[in-house]
Amino acid sequence: LRPQHLVEKRNRRERKRVKDVNQAFVILQALLPLDTYNNNEEKSNSTRISKVYTLRKAIDYIEALQNILNETD
Repeated sequence: LRPQHLVEKRNRRERKRVKDVNQAFVILQALLPLDTYNNNEEKSNSTRISKVYTLRKAIDYIEALQNILNETD
């Protein structure tokens, strides 16, 4: 068993990590075009968008931008 102060320190670190990750997803969602979330079946009963869905949409958006760049070359 670990001393209580070490457990509390670890828990604080973990809470901060989770907060930072969640904030990064909020920023990412804000940077994605709004039409990325149109017709989102996940969003039907909730305003929360999953992290997996956000990452998939970010990948799609990056690939679309790459295609635009490749077409102009």
